[in-house]
Amino acid sequence: SWENLGGSSYAAEGHALGEFRTRSWIRFGYGITYDMDGDATTGENGKEFDFDAEYAGQWNKGDVYVGADGKPILHGTDLWTGKSPNADWMGSIRNDFTIFKDFSFGFFIDIVNDRWMENRGKGQLYRYGTSADTEVRGTEAPINNWFRHGEKAIGPGATNGVGIPIMQDQAFFTSIQSYGGNRFWYIENAGYIKLREVSFGYNLRNEFLNKYGVSDIDFRLTGRNLWMTTDYTGWDPDSNRSQASNSRGVDYFNSPQIKAYNFTMRINF
Repeated sequence: SWENLGGSSYAAEGHALGEFRTRSWIRFGYGITYDMDGDATTGENGKEFDFDAEYAGQWNKGDVYVGADGKPILHGTDLWTGKSPNADWMGSIRNDFTIFKDFSFGFFIDIVNDRWMENRGKGQLYRYGTSADTEVRGTEAPINNWFRHGEKAIGPGATNGVGIPIMQDQAFFTSIQSYGGNRFWYIENAGYIKLREVSFGYNLRNEFLNKYGVSDIDFRLTGRNLWMTTDYTGWDPDSNRSQASNSRGVDYFNSPQIKAYNFTMRINF
């Protein structure tokens, strides 16, 4: 049994908290059987087609079955992805330096390694054909171009792990590769390194200020969220649609962290 935490994130015994369970193509390693001939009771040769058994020794878990036409088949049951919004590890580096007594410099870096996020916003852009990625419409390419997790294509429409070219048309983006179909593809590595904060300061103190009862004046210029590196293709992996809740790792046009600059002046008496 399992409990939905929001989006495709679930809690279940034997799985990481929040692991994504979602719709995808038929993949190896899940014990999937399928009625290949469309008969309501029997499959090919009078039995359900057992993908894992038929291609035993050729696949790794997660590899994708492709038919003779080079296309994968959408599977009707959600699959456990092995991906969760929990980072493998997180860390921060913070340092403050004083230079020539009166000047200071500080920085704060956040590191999040190997956490995953469901990029639902990107799925909608594909569905509406407004993502720049869909500009390949009208061209042919193997389905491997749309693998994200190191999969191979295996089946009658593949050779050496690569599928035969298929047409990438509107139907492709609204069915086979749509968010309503292959949702597994929209689960992306959302690890990042971010310069959370950097600051420059100057401390002014002299006899003139002391004469008027001021011990010193501290000037500081601070910038936040100035730089980030990530493989995530959404706006910002450092966000969550449901904010601080059990539902984690969901991006549906989330507002990104803003870049900000602050100047402060502190007068000490």
